[in-house]
Amino acid sequence: KTEEFDAVVLTVPVPQFMGVSATEGQIKGNYKKWIAKNESIYSSLSSVLYNSVYTLGLIYKSTRNFGCDKNYIKHFPQHPIIRYVSMRRNESDNSTSICVQSQRTWANDNIHLSKADAKPILLDAILRLIPELSEPDHIISHRWRFSQTEVPYPGSPGAALLLQSPLLVGAGDSFTQSNIEGCLQSADATVNIIQSNIGQSQLEC
Repeated sequence: KTEEFDAVVLTVPVPQFMGVSATEGQIKGNYKKWIAKNESIYSSLSSVLYNSVYTLGLIYKSTRNFGCDKNYIKHFPQHPIIRYVSMRRNESDNSTSICVQSQRTWANDNIHLSKADAKPILLDAILRLIPELSEPDHIISHRWRFSQTEVPYPGSPGAALLLQSPLLVGAGDSFTQSNIEGCLQSADATVNIIQSNIGQSQLEC
C-alpha cells in the first residue's frame, strides 16, 4: 500500500529512528539515506542522547498504607538502583498501587536486561529498601529504552527541517526538553516549519 502526504512529522526519539545508539524500534524506510546528504543535520541528529529507565507497578487488591500517607512519593537519590517510589490508594476499588522507577544510571548500565530480567532485581531492591512492603498481588514491569532526553538536538530548536522535498520534519522532546514546556515549544516550532514550507492553499485543503 502506498500513500502520499504533504508532510511527514517524526516525533519518535531521534536515536530510535536513526538507529545510532540502538536499532531497537527503528522505523522502516529510506529516509536516513536522504537525511545523510546533509552532513550537518545528520551529525546533529547523531548527537542526540536519551536516558533509559525500568519501572515496576505493584498492585495490591486491598487497601494498604505501609505507614505512608494516602498519596505518597519519595525519592532515593543515593540508592544505586531505585530512583523513586510513589503510592496511590484507590477509593473506587480499595486497591493500592505502587510505582517504582529505577535510577537512570543503573538502567543505562544494564540496558541489555529485558523487562523480565530486571523485574526480580527491582522487586528485591524495593523490598529491601522498604521492608514494610509485602509481596504484591500483581506485578507489571516495563522498560523504556528511550525515556527522556539527556542531550537534545543542538540549540534545542523545538523542531528541525530534515528534508525540504519531500517535506520531513523532526519534532518532539529530542529537539527540546522532556516536559510540558518542551512539548509546547516543539508544537509551535513544527507549525512554523510546515507553514513556511507548504503553500497556504495546501494547508486549507
